[in-house]
Amino acid sequence: MVIIDIDNFKLYSDTYGHEQGNILLKKLADYLISILGREVFIARYGGEEFIILLFGMDRDDAKEMADRIVSGVGSHHFTNGPITISAGVASVSGQCTEVTKLIEKADEALYAAKKSGKNRAVLYKEIQPV
Repeated sequence: MVIIDIDNFKLYSDTYGHEQGNILLKKLADYLISILGREVFIARYGGEEFIILLFGMDRDDAKEMADRIVSGVGSHHFTNGPITISAGVASVSGQCTEVTKLIEKADEALYAAKKSGKNRAVLYKEIQPV
């Protein structure tokens, strides 16, 4: 599972307007579908966050895919110029089979990506305890 969040989305909406923010969300969803295809599950999770379910991948492959998504979005030209995203990656394991726990771990990894400078993907296992 990958949770992505548009970096500085509030600033984008404040700068270009609420309608342009909504257009950006739609264009990002279209872009994600274009690069990932329809073999994955992509859903808007809330606000400027999307959940992507990657099937048949181990956590390292999922992290690599998240890195490619972050890089691709950063180099894609959207209507008002480039944007960046941050991503949190978590995978199903023996200790984590509940969807809510998986979302919590991916969200924690997303928070770590934001905290460490944004425009990056972080795998849940890479988070260092405080």
